[in-house]
Amino acid sequence: MPQHKHLHWFEHNQGLFKVICHYCVDVDGPEIHSRNAMPWSRLFLVGAHSGGTGSRVTDIAAPAGRRAFPLAPGAVVFMPPGRLLGFDFHADMRMIAFHFRLETIPGHDVFTGATGCALRSDRRELVAMAYEAIRGEGDLERVMRLRGVLTLLIAEFLKGDLAGLQRRHESHHRFLEVLQHIEANCRADLRSAELAGLMGLSREHFTREFRAQLGKAPKEFIADRLVERACARLLAGEAVGEVARALGFASPFYFSRFFKARTGIAPSRFDLGRLSPA
Repeated sequence: MPQHKHLHWFEHNQGLFKVICHYCVDVDGPEIHSRNAMPWSRLFLVGAHSGGTGSRVTDIAAPAGRRAFPLAPGAVVFMPPGRLLGFDFHADMRMIAFHFRLETIPGHDVFTGATGCALRSDRRELVAMAYEAIRGEGDLERVMRLRGVLTLLIAEFLKGDLAGLQRRHESHHRFLEVLQHIEANCRADLRSAELAGLMGLSREHFTREFRAQLGKAPKEFIADRLVERACARLLAGEAVGEVARALGFASPFYFSRFFKARTGIAPSRFDLGRLSPA
């Protein structure tokens, strides 16, 4: 006789991930030729009736022959965080662009360290669902439908095994207090010694442990979070000087130099609709 069977693997792990979509943009022109690096992952869903033959994303750091990703109608292109990318969009290019993070603990993107971009050309039905969801006024149903499409597409590009992710999550949990402190006090003047004190470790020991478990030094982790917060403030319309002061930089000059070194674009020119280099 058939019996109910609990899917424990799903019950125990479905809350492990948190999808944070910072920006979702319906792109319909203008022509863009630029390059930049961003602190979040990106997914481009190219409309079925998009024009602009020759539009593409270029993964600048990738080996020759694996750099260009054509933005043909119905294509889905995934770009991990921190990659320096080139963009060539023709004026009649049409797509939906998600800018998101997939986190298991605050500030740590599961896709951090991914080695390159990827393209799928066989998910036209999901692209169509996304365009259906953005028609008309936004409501609860449309939000859930669009979030569902985003989740399905993230799964297409997510690599690794669940057991390994669980182990990393458990080891990262040791730093939860530190990560929460960074989230609450993320400023350019936040020092590793202050974070080490929260765990009762020397700065050198803390830095080694942090890098071993989270894949980067505390200084670089804080820098990534600063870039993300700076992007959000700039897109909200704050002036460069205001952002520099809010994030604890000594001057707008130092902030601008920091921001451009990590994104490839000056903060004064940062705009999702016109990400062109200075």
